Amino acid sequence: MADIKKALEECGALQFGDFTLASGAKSNYYIDIKKASTKPAVLALIADEMAARMKELGIEPDEVAGVVLGSIPLATALSLKTGINLLMVRKERKDHGTGKLVEGDLKEGDRVLVIEDVITTAARP
Repeated sequence: MADIKKALEECGALQFGDFTLASGAKSNYYIDIKKASTKPAVLALIADEMAARMKELGIEPDEVAGVVLGSIPLATALSLKTGINLLMVRKERKDHGTGKLVEGDLKEGDRVLVIEDVITTAARP
């Protein structure tokens, strides 16, 4: 984790100050994960850590999903690192093309690990 913190600081994604988060909560730091995910080396470190945590926790999904837009790079990096198929989830169904809400090969009964790009507490509901 120290490597990720250093990488986030170096690329300018880890910021300190007074921030209001999407939840309305206040924080003295903010991680601009979109900025971090545009840096290949930082994205690779994040994927390495996610893969290590999956292994540590015994998480073995059939698919890894990212929600458009922010978590797609994170989910893609994890998919590339682990070889687990990727799903891309739209925020809303399109009324053209195939009209799919989920891109990829989602099958009934699949176990899906959803990667999110915004968290405030990391607590389980």
